[in-house]
Amino acid sequence: IRDNQPDRADEIIKKIKQCAPENIVFDKLFGVDGKHDFVYCAITVTGTNYNKTWLNLNLGAEYANINSSHFDPTVSKTGTDAHNEAKTYGSYYQWQRASDGHEFRGSETTPKLADTWTDTGEAAGKFIINDNGWVKNNPLLPDNLWQAGEVGVNNPCPSGYHVPTEQEWQEFHQVVTGDAYVETDQMWTQNKLPNLVVAGTRFFGSGSLGEENDEGIYWSSSGRGIAQYMYFRRDRSGTSASNIVNAFNVRCIKDNN
Repeated sequence: IRDNQPDRADEIIKKIKQCAPENIVFDKLFGVDGKHDFVYCAITVTGTNYNKTWLNLNLGAEYANINSSHFDPTVSKTGTDAHNEAKTYGSYYQWQRASDGHEFRGSETTPKLADTWTDTGEAAGKFIINDNGWVKNNPLLPDNLWQAGEVGVNNPCPSGYHVPTEQEWQEFHQVVTGDAYVETDQMWTQNKLPNLVVAGTRFFGSGSLGEENDEGIYWSSSGRGIAQYMYFRRDRSGTSASNIVNAFNVRCIKDNN
């Protein structure tokens, strides 16, 4: 940090130290390309028969970016205060893709498909526009690329964290609402996990953003022939399925909680 941010290093380090040392989490690609220099602060969410550790911000949130003048890794907004705050929105990932730059909200679009699930070829760093998938030959969907451990080769989360499974989102939903499946407005006003926001989606057909300030949509790592996600709106919430080329937010949960 002192080498790359000599003028702001003291300020950045002071803000990082506002997070307890054991909870400081650096992005998986921190210091690699300068574009993923994010720092997060882990938080423990508790409830009836529930004790899980999550990152406090979406991957790519501006508050987590040490290059931003708004860097504030311990920011904590809950309930309706968490909404209408673009600095918490973060990146928009296409399902099971790695952090190659495609996830940034201003990334270039391309109609070219990735060569494989793990080698995006000419599409590297670009948001892929396609109706059916982002990989050539539209192979069967793998459901392990975002999992914990060595099998999760595209896992964008920091070491020791992974993209939640559908079941893990349902368990969190139950902690907030008392039911894993009921459609409710309680997720809109929840105060268990900070900075859970309504950042909307980046659409597969155009690469444009939509439903900001209207719907929060978070990927799971689960796929049952189609990609699963968790969503919440003012009047309802739950899990559903989507085209894998749509791009949603990612919030990471700790392995082996």
